[in-house]
Amino acid sequence: MLFVWPNATTQTQERDKSSSPSDNCLKTCFFYMLKEMGVSLSKRIKSSSKYDQKYDCEEGITWKEVNISEFDARVDRVHINGLQRTKNDLATDCVKTLFKAKTFEEVIERANKARKNFEKLGCFRNINVDIDINNDTAATENGLAVTFQLDEMKSIIGGLQTLIGDNEGSLAVGFKMPNVCGRAEKITLDYTHGNKNTTCLNLSFIKPFQYRMSPVLTASIFQQVGVWPQSGYMNKEKGILFDVTFPSFSKVRHSLQYEGTIREPSALERNVAFEVREQSGHHFKSALRHVLSADWRDACIFPTRGLFFRMTTEVAGTRLLGGNVSFLKNDTFVQLNIPVLEDVVVQCSATGGFVKPLNRNVGILDLFYLGGPQTVRGFEMRGIGPHVGGNAIGANVFWASAIHIFTGLPFLTGKGGFGDHFRFHAFYNVGNAKKIDGSRSAFENFMQISSAYGAGVAIRLGQMARVEFNYCIPVSLRKGDVSCPGFQFGIGLEYL
Repeated sequence: MLFVWPNATTQTQERDKSSSPSDNCLKTCFFYMLKEMGVSLSKRIKSSSKYDQKYDCEEGITWKEVNISEFDARVDRVHINGLQRTKNDLATDCVKTLFKAKTFEEVIERANKARKNFEKLGCFRNINVDIDINNDTAATENGLAVTFQLDEMKSIIGGLQTLIGDNEGSLAVGFKMPNVCGRAEKITLDYTHGNKNTTCLNLSFIKPFQYRMSPVLTASIFQQVGVWPQSGYMNKEKGILFDVTFPSFSKVRHSLQYEGTIREPSALERNVAFEVREQSGHHFKSALRHVLSADWRDACIFPTRGLFFRMTTEVAGTRLLGGNVSFLKNDTFVQLNIPVLEDVVVQCSATGGFVKPLNRNVGILDLFYLGGPQTVRGFEMRGIGPHVGGNAIGANVFWASAIHIFTGLPFLTGKGGFGDHFRFHAFYNVGNAKKIDGSRSAFENFMQISSAYGAGVAIRLGQMARVEFNYCIPVSLRKGDVSCPGFQFGIGLEYL
């Protein structure tokens, strides 16, 4: 890594004339490197704000480029100030790699990594890092002292925010108690209310572990109500969820979950299809779930390159797990983004899944539903697949695919400006959802498609969600499909 430093005759304000040239150069090199990474030196050094210029008029300093990795350095001391509830061993784990640094460059990189380790804990509001020459009597040659100034969060934090998902907006009220036991544990209490009368109350305890793969344990108690007018039912749930999340490779994460839920679906109206009404009443679901995800994209809202993959496998109702809901379920989602021209990206997405009953039939709550602005555009929510009496009753197998061409708006060009929040896209998407029994005719019927094409404008709402205004033209429909020709509005985080 190349950086700039002053010539060997320059002196700083903090060192006397007996200081060696290497000491002065050390401090000035650190000033610029740390300034670039958001870290400051504790000792103030007057220097040029534009370090690429050759001469500084005020100080009379001549600058030249050097390779900072060629200079030896080591960390003698690490000071951590501001700890209150946080245990010392947790803070030590965040900074211990600093003592393995052997060059200036390694010290700076490891200091920045240690700062990120503190940020990941979620216990601190402000984190400042100071790096200076070690002036102790026991200092070693080229020894440094690194100081972390931490500002812990309050014991109880409350907030009000908006959440977006499944084409619905929700208002969330939440309280959080960070660093409850001193090792980055936290307790959260959240209540959300959606514009479609969905509600959720969730109490969670989150515990990160400082092991090799940094697993995070989450234990939750929840109660939620969901309303699905397209299927003619509402569902009340009360249950518990245990989740252990950990990485395996770069950008690859695993989530192991156990869910125990008491569910109560009920018909919204008296004229709802019998296939929906017959499943009213209490059901107990006891399930194990594994979620494998890998995200190599450069952004989650408007990616320009990279691959995203997620596969969810769930088993419920075995003799070991219990419950009166029994099935094996798997679904997969893949997205590939390829830049073809400047500001032009081709995006290909595919998803599919199946659910197989183990001891008894699978209920409507665990089947698949397809259609809507976030899946197959040009169709109503749950508009593709089996319908009885105008109610979507779900499918045990589904698949869908889409291809998009994204580009910037012609009148909002330029990098880093307001136009980065907008994209024009043209798309073609296809899919099908069906109840099949494995016979040849059922499989051939399943391969028939429902499809639509169109174009529209996508708007990024920070890193929280994406809004789409599309004009859709359905091309092929199957019996029972509910199309949505013309303008369609969608809001959410994940789209096909």
